[in-house]
Amino acid sequence: MSSAPTLPGPWLANTLRLHIYGREEMNGSWRSQSSLARVGGASGSGSSTPASVPFPAMFLHQAAAALSFVSQMGVLASHMGGSHTFAVRAAVGASAVVQCCILLLMLLAPAAYWANRTWLLPTLRVMLFMLPMYRRTKGGTAILLERPAQDGAWGAALDFARVAAGTRLLGAALFGFVLPLPPAVMLATQTVLVLLISNSTGYCGTQLLRDPLTQWRIAALAHWLELGALPFLLVLPTGIQLHAVATGAFKGVYDSHAACRAAVSFANLSLGIMGPTLAAALAWPVPSPEQARAEEQRWRWQLQQQWLRGQVRRTSAAADACLWALARQPCLVCSLILWYLLVLAWWGSRAAVELL
Repeated sequence: MSSAPTLPGPWLANTLRLHIYGREEMNGSWRSQSSLARVGGASGSGSSTPASVPFPAMFLHQAAAALSFVSQMGVLASHMGGSHTFAVRAAVGASAVVQCCILLLMLLAPAAYWANRTWLLPTLRVMLFMLPMYRRTKGGTAILLERPAQDGAWGAALDFARVAAGTRLLGAALFGFVLPLPPAVMLATQTVLVLLISNSTGYCGTQLLRDPLTQWRIAALAHWLELGALPFLLVLPTGIQLHAVATGAFKGVYDSHAACRAAVSFANLSLGIMGPTLAAALAWPVPSPEQARAEEQRWRWQLQQQWLRGQVRRTSAAADACLWALARQPCLVCSLILWYLLVLAWWGSRAAVELL
């Protein structure tokens, strides 16, 4: 029995890539279209699977799509009774139909899906979240926000889960964590999805987020975030510094509605964009030097034949390289960069709420 391949890079990134992509792709053949032995080594059955469709990774995509479809069917069933209008039920049903089509594509044409997943998966996710129901505060998972807040630590955790699901952040972020894409593609996809689900004004008018207990929790979170920003105050952008001085920040006094909108926007930025992008930078395999040179030759040909496409690929590759370098910094450096980005996300959310 052959030994496991030697994996370069940090332990966390290696572990994520090994579990998500399997050994063949870790050996640098994740772009190959030739047939290889079944992922995971010899299984005794003698069966084989094309390298372009590694079983563990494809099963993960199929399982995620099935879970999403089943949960949406549960939401649809909950809307069949009660006082929901036909328009709300039709919107929830349309989402279920789209998710059913995505699941059928993964089940019936796995090779075609896997070979094109780097553009097909983002396209399908964006098409799904373009449905109008993903911004509405009536119907869908937003009904979870029409309940009072609960006391205690467990109640706070449940309320956070309800807010994440009700604001559609959970659906937008979870797939980004469990279904990796190239880092630059993930960053662009998550940014578009967050823009599609953003409706902080509407969400902050729901019962859960207007509850005095929730407002107290948001004020406490805002206070600690601003205390955590103190070490970086001098290196923040000038506009944010002036905004902090003008609004009398760090005093612990907040307008409840403005603080709620800033907190929802901050969650979208940190968990909806930054988190999945960092996970993609850790999990997506870094091309070998030979693959990088081959890609560069393809860019040069595309720049001559199709200028726009070549520029997009070159920009994407440069962004991938930057994100890979960021994710592989020493732990202390990476933590400081992440801290600074979180501070920037919070102050950017506060400033946007004040200006818009």
